[in-house]
Amino acid sequence: LRMHLFHGTYQEPPFKIGYRCLGYTLLMSALPLGAFLALRRAVEPRYPAALGAAAGAACASWGGALIDLWCPLTDPLHVLVGHVAPLAGAIGVGALVGRFTLGVRGLRREKMRDE
Repeated sequence: LRMHLFHGTYQEPPFKIGYRCLGYTLLMSALPLGAFLALRRAVEPRYPAALGAAAGAACASWGGALIDLWCPLTDPLHVLVGHVAPLAGAIGVGALVGRFTLGVRGLRREKMRDE
């Protein structure tokens, strides 16, 4: 909505692809995501990857909302690289890390290893 309302009202500098916004969004979402994944370690018995992906989406959305307040650019390539790509990346990282860290380990496997 913001892109549609303000597109063309600001003289955008050329060749601003969005790497600064990408980095800032990833930095602002990495700490909450890491804290969430560390605190919820080995507690999700059914869908740990889905919980990790949801946590990644939530953390990146908050980081992206803060960056949106700061960034005046509305070029579609900039929005894709600097504002949408970090959200997709955080969802992927959250799902991948969540799959291995949030899942409850089976008792049978641990017993078999001990024997």
